[in-house]
Amino acid sequence: MNQNIVSIVCAAVLVFATAINIFAAVKLTRAEDKVSNIFCVEAPQGR
Repeated sequence: MNQNIVSIVCAAVLVFATAINIFAAVKLTRAEDKVSNIFCVEAPQGR
C-alpha cells in the first residue's frame, strides 16, 4: 500500500517539475538562467 502513495507522490513531483521547467523556459531571461539551472539540473536547456 505504501508503494501506491510513493508512486502518486513521484508522479506529482514529476508533473510539478515539468510545470516549473515550462514556466522557467517561458518566463526566465538569460540572466536568470543560472537560477533556473539549479531547479533543472537533470535537463539543463537554456542555451
